[in-house]
Parts: sequence; C-alpha cells; structure tokens
Amino acid sequence: MRTNQDLQGAFALLEEQADAYGAPEITTHPAKPVRVRRERGHLRRNVLAVAVTAAVVGGGIYAATSMRSSGDEARPAGPPPVLGPTPSPVKLQFTFTVGPVAGVTVDYHGVYRKEQSADIMWDGDGGVYAGLDVYTPGGFDPKQAMTHGTKVTVGTHVGYWDPTHHDAGETVDGKDLFRPTLTWQYGRNSWATVQFEPTNVASPNLLDKAITLAETIRTGGASTLRLPFKIGYLPPDLVPELAYVSQSHPGSGRIGLSDGVRPDDSTLGGLSIEAMENITGSETTCSKRVSVQGTTACFRNLHKYADEPGSKVVGRELSFETPARMVTITIDRSHLAMYSDDDMVKVARSLIFAPSLADYNTWYDARTVLPH
Repeated sequence: MRTNQDLQGAFALLEEQADAYGAPEITTHPAKPVRVRRERGHLRRNVLAVAVTAAVVGGGIYAATSMRSSGDEARPAGPPPVLGPTPSPVKLQFTFTVGPVAGVTVDYHGVYRKEQSADIMWDGDGGVYAGLDVYTPGGFDPKQAMTHGTKVTVGTHVGYWDPTHHDAGETVDGKDLFRPTLTWQYGRNSWATVQFEPTNVASPNLLDKAITLAETIRTGGASTLRLPFKIGYLPPDLVPELAYVSQSHPGSGRIGLSDGVRPDDSTLGGLSIEAMENITGSETTCSKRVSVQGTTACFRNLHKYADEPGSKVVGRELSFETPARMVTITIDRSHLAMYSDDDMVKVARSLIFAPSLADYNTWYDARTVLPH
C-alpha cells in the first residue's frame, strides 16, 4: 500500500521532469507540411508598446486592475489556513528558445508550473499577435485540438490547426471571438501551442506564420529569465510558483510564491511581488499608511468585485511608488492569518531594485533574487 511519503516522492519526481523541459524528442516519417506559399512583400517594422497584466490560477498572482479597495477598511482576520506539503520550486529560467524569423519579435515573459510562454509579433499585415505556450511533459491535454483541428506537420512532428478555436462565452456582438491555434507535439507527451489574437488575416496565412515559427523552437536548453528586484527577506517555506516579465513599455516583473497553503480563492494563492515602471493615474487610496523605501506605502484590501467595496475580501495589498517604479506586494485571503502587515512591510523594505526598469539587461538573473 502506498504511503503519503511515496506519493509525495512520485509527485516530486514528475515535477522535476516537468521543470527540466527535457522531454525526449519524438520523430515521425517526414511528410510535406500542409502550408501555402509565403508572400514575400516588404515588411514594415511597427513599434509594440503594451502593458500586460496576468491572472494565474493558484500561482500567487492576481489581476492587478480588477480588484481595488476604496480605502478606510480594517484588515480582516482571514480563515484558518489549510496546510499541505510545501510544493517543489519552479525553476526561474526559460528552457525553450525561438529561432530568428524575419519580421518577428519575440518577448519571452512567463514561467509557470505547467508551461512557459512568450508573446509573438509579426510586422506585416498591420501587426499580427500571438501567444506561444510550451508545456511541460503531461502539462497539456491535446484532446480538443485533435477533435476540432486539421492534422498538419510541424517539421518532423505532428500538429493540429484549428482556425475557429474560441473560448466559450467569449463573444463580440453576439458572435464567437476566434483565436486561431496551432498545437503540435514537440516531445513524448509534450505539447506546445501558438494562439493568435483575433485578426482579419486569412487563416492559411496564419497557419504559414505559425508553422514557420514553430519549426524554429528548440526545447531542453536554458536561457536567462530576469527580474527587476532582489528580495532580502521572505516568510519561511515560500518557494517560486511562477515568474512573469514584460520587456515592453512599461517594463514590469513579478514573482509568485507558494507555501502549500490551499488558496481560499482559486485565482489567488501565496504571496506575490511586482515592480513596474511608474505610470500616471495609479491608485492612491489607502486603508493604512507606512514608510517604505523613503516614501509612503499604502495597504488596501482587495475585493472580489472592483466596483463593489462590500464584496468579499479576497486578499490584501501593500503598494508604494517612487519616481521610477510602482511596487505591489500581495497576499491572498487564506494567508491573512499567516502573514501580518508587518511581514509585508519587512518584505518591501528588503527589496533591492535593478538600476533601470526600462533596461531589461540591467535586471537580475531570476535564480539569484531570492534570499540566501
């Protein structure tokens, strides 16, 4: 009979394999890809400047613009934490690369427990955008892609093209919002996807772009992920759950940390830290003020609905601004009884920032940012 220790050991081994992204390559008999002739018109480079916010299930990150307090609130006590084993840390580095493709800009931005990701931009056709996700072994179920997609070939690997992929309930004027998606198997039980933002570009042209990009992707190596801060203090037992960066303007970097406590809200979990290039018009209301890094920091309760201050409190945030940056430290509701306001202030005061939030090359190797 298997014990809890046996199961935890098995899960740890699976996680180690997933984090390594070293899935054995599979091969199929080469076949002519289902592709159309690429147009070779002149490509004009456009400038992409997008501020990105992420909401990640169970990863210590919340939708930064969706949950705000009106201030003047007491700190809630929070429920008793539901304890579990401390999860294994997610490695803070990219383990895939995208080869150079003419007219394509790649913005590597996320490492999560089940996938790593990047934003892709093609210059032609008025700007075409897509999200690239490279999943860990076993981290993606290809059933939907196989059911709804048309079989294609990506190099020597099998893939599926679904030009009418859409998420249930995502509509515009009552019509489904399509996000054409290429899904392909890059290794044993290992999959990746390129999902386009809604566009007027014809489906065959998108498929051509996606396959050309996919055939340049290499997995199993390692490249540096950078964060714009180092952390001098953290409460015990917190390990990396994910990291997210944006090299676009405004530049930002975020780390989500987990300690095995079950999140009270499925969209939150643990403790997260984010630093972003300062922007005007940010939130200024406070429920409590403290001094941090030579400026005034604000505590706020985070509510489930931004426009309903009386709705359920789902977390708490400490934020402060300097002329160069805005910083937020967030905990979810299940950690209110574990981490005090003083703990959050201690984390904030321990932060050391990179010389320039606007210059990604000055940021720190993410593997070096945690307390040692």
